[in-house]
Amino acid sequence: DRTVGHLVEEYLAQRRQSEDKKLKATATVEFDRYNLRRMTDFMTKGIAVDAIDFDLWHRWGEHCQSMAETAEWAEKTAKSTLTGSKAWVQWLYTSGRIEKLPRNFDAYKVRVTAKEPVTFTAAELKKVYGAADDESRLLMLLALNTGANQIDIATLEYAQSAKDLGLWLPAGTIRRKRVKTRKVERVPVVRYVLWPETLALLGQFRHKTGPLVLRNSAGSPWVHRVRGQEGKYTNTDALGLRFNRLLEEVGVKDKGKSFKTLRATSASFLGNSEAYRPY
Repeated sequence: DRTVGHLVEEYLAQRRQSEDKKLKATATVEFDRYNLRRMTDFMTKGIAVDAIDFDLWHRWGEHCQSMAETAEWAEKTAKSTLTGSKAWVQWLYTSGRIEKLPRNFDAYKVRVTAKEPVTFTAAELKKVYGAADDESRLLMLLALNTGANQIDIATLEYAQSAKDLGLWLPAGTIRRKRVKTRKVERVPVVRYVLWPETLALLGQFRHKTGPLVLRNSAGSPWVHRVRGQEGKYTNTDALGLRFNRLLEEVGVKDKGKSFKTLRATSASFLGNSEAYRPY
């Protein structure tokens, strides 16, 4: 099997079994998996590795740069994704699975000019929160209170004890790693104390059955992966779409402002608050 998907899994299996300390120090296998999943989503798992030519590699390098420039990916994420994909293609070449590297193999690096974080102004936040229904307010509060993004909220589960990851209702806390890094042992677990307003709305909208704390009105997770006709996987983000509609309704149309902006807004504005400390 010479498909991208199969050889990515073979590469990760070899990484996992490797005794080379230097190789292990470069990045954990789980980080590699996340990086390579972005690449396979872009290229599709089913294509043959021989299709990785000048044109495809150019489009992939430009894609990584574009995702960083538009803040769809953090700059660090874009850099590690491109670096991880290069390591995999280099492995294909050195192990004889492809005969040559693309001529433009070393032509791409992710470079992003440092920018001030995009935040909502106090007036914008007041306008958006004022126009939101209670369920949307809960989602906003979770982002402001815990720094959660859409996937963090969509995958939030109930904890079975105070020491477990998830929502522990008796103490009004959430313990979690970010979704992107939760399988990596060296990433610390963070405990978030929920604000009274957050807890009150959680009591109203949380699901009483099943592991997931929150679902949308259709009973589905707020974010879930869907496989398209060409084999590409994409995230269906009902939470992000709902928030974008809310922004349009109140006239907040600044480029780059989305649900993720709530995290930066919380860190910027609530740092000195005694009652409402950010994540």
